[in-house]
Amino acid sequence: MMYIKKYRKRFIALFLCCMSLLSIPSYGATTYTLQRWNLVDSGGHLDWDGSSKYMKEWTNSVNTWNAQKKGVIRADRWNTIEDVEIIDKNYYDDRTIANTWSDGRIEFYTNFMDKYSFKDRQAIITHELGHALGLGHNESKESIMYCEYVGVTALDSIDKKAYKAAQTWWSKY
Repeated sequence: MMYIKKYRKRFIALFLCCMSLLSIPSYGATTYTLQRWNLVDSGGHLDWDGSSKYMKEWTNSVNTWNAQKKGVIRADRWNTIEDVEIIDKNYYDDRTIANTWSDGRIEFYTNFMDKYSFKDRQAIITHELGHALGLGHNESKESIMYCEYVGVTALDSIDKKAYKAAQTWWSKY
């Protein structure tokens, strides 16, 4: 009996620590992933070039990400190297609306993009820019980085956390 009284506080503390570990969120709607690649240069910028019929949506999407960290995404200039080229393309895959490639292309498939509203196209472009920044898909339907388009048009807290983590990742390379 004396032994139990002596170690009771330690046992309770250990028990509470173990229980708190069980409350750590599991992989799912509250987590994010980073891709194994990104298109951000060693200076911490994503310099883009090209043109698209969706330039207004592109500009709004750039502003959405740059509101989180100013000046990361910027237009290519004579003294910078292009990291990303935006391209309009006619593509005949019945599921793909746009795509970001690891070689620096962001393609908008006009035969599908044209079917969406301005707001929806902006959300799709914001999602693709997320990939260029190094963000992967997540499982939250409230996130711009959800694997399918579900009508979300703004960054949520998961997107913001993933973007912050991606920025830490860029600074290591």
